[in-house]
Amino acid sequence: MLCIDELKDIVTDTLVMQFAEQFIVTDFLEIVGEVYATTNDAHTDIRMMLVNAAASQMDALVGRGDFKRLMEEHGEFSSALVITMHSIYCPEPSVEGAVDSSKQEHKSL
Repeated sequence: MLCIDELKDIVTDTLVMQFAEQFIVTDFLEIVGEVYATTNDAHTDIRMMLVNAAASQMDALVGRGDFKRLMEEHGEFSSALVITMHSIYCPEPSVEGAVDSSKQEHKSL
């Protein structure tokens, strides 16, 4: 008999394969909503798989009202997606030109 963790792994692997073969936006958004509504922070594997899938499909998602609503309703998903997208497009912090605001002098105009 499979334990719950093994079942979660099977579901996660199955979804990864399905999204790679065919990404249907409406189905994806429904799955994200269900997973985030019925799981917690302890279920990081399936949640991060969904975040990574969203990050790889941003062209299909951005601009859709249903995606915007999902982002508004599920802040944990939204924040994880923003962090993931940042790590993709800004993998290392830029030292050149960085400003430490705590050391800036504030001058009155």
